[in-house]
Amino acid sequence: MKMQFKGNTFMRLYNTYYLCKKHINTLEENWFDPVTDNNGVCYSISEWESLQHILLELKNIDILSPSVNDFYESMSTYDREKIVPVLGLLTKTKLLNILIEICSKMHVIISLYESMGLDNSKSGIDVKLPQCNSLSEYILYLKELDFIFNRCPFFNVNDESIVFNSVDVGSTWVKFAVKLAAGATTATIVINNFATVVDKSVQVRSHYVSLKQQEQLLRKQNIENEALEIVLNSYKVLQKQYIQDAIKDLKELNPEVEFKDGEEEDVAGQCIEKMIALLDKGVEFYASIDAPEEIKVLFPPLDKYEKLSVDTLKLLEPINTKY
Repeated sequence: MKMQFKGNTFMRLYNTYYLCKKHINTLEENWFDPVTDNNGVCYSISEWESLQHILLELKNIDILSPSVNDFYESMSTYDREKIVPVLGLLTKTKLLNILIEICSKMHVIISLYESMGLDNSKSGIDVKLPQCNSLSEYILYLKELDFIFNRCPFFNVNDESIVFNSVDVGSTWVKFAVKLAAGATTATIVINNFATVVDKSVQVRSHYVSLKQQEQLLRKQNIENEALEIVLNSYKVLQKQYIQDAIKDLKELNPEVEFKDGEEEDVAGQCIEKMIALLDKGVEFYASIDAPEEIKVLFPPLDKYEKLSVDTLKLLEPINTKY
């Protein structure tokens, strides 16, 4: 029976390097302890749970995935289910050779990345862009992100701000780091705020979809134009209200943010609209892999980023209104 793993959904070059660097020393330790039973000398994996945890993380790296599969398939289902598997010499030798192969590949990845002289160690936000068909499309995504990160009042707090850091090598990942206030050592406020804004945008987006689907159903009912217009105008009011409610909730969740005037509230609304538009086009937002776990759990789970159907996307048109 083949062990099932979650697919590779979040892997940029730095993340690959980070996981290899994180686990290489531990993986090179001796995992097989000699034991004696009725069949003679066997070998146990006393830290089997820890080894499985490492292998599951490394399975997300494409180049290591086949070897990790080979490792599991080289063990019987009975042994895999044990808390402490006990293996014969032939199985132990095969597993050890696979681990050596995995470690060898990990060393190559580590050496390659470090030879590039890249610095991606700053905790921040990773943005995955969808596949772009032209340079202008790519630039448009960056312009929208620039507006959101630089203009949103929730992302400039206590002298912390979000700044561009790098573009991942050979991919559509863009890295943003947090510029810390003088004397600060960790970035928590702004990343926390960003996570709440993304989550709130996902919620508003679902409301928009619901309204648009209702609008589509109404148009199929041959309702008189005047009556239909009244209902559609009420939908526009609801859309604006969703944004206002979202901003109100964000203010309560982030009391350290003070709006200087009504214009800043308008800008916050525009940022939420732009973020919703980016989500609809397939843009994904994550805390960087080396961010604290308490920050990572604040970001919306991956399934909330699932792209909408083409028909639904056609319904989502920008609303050119003040909030």
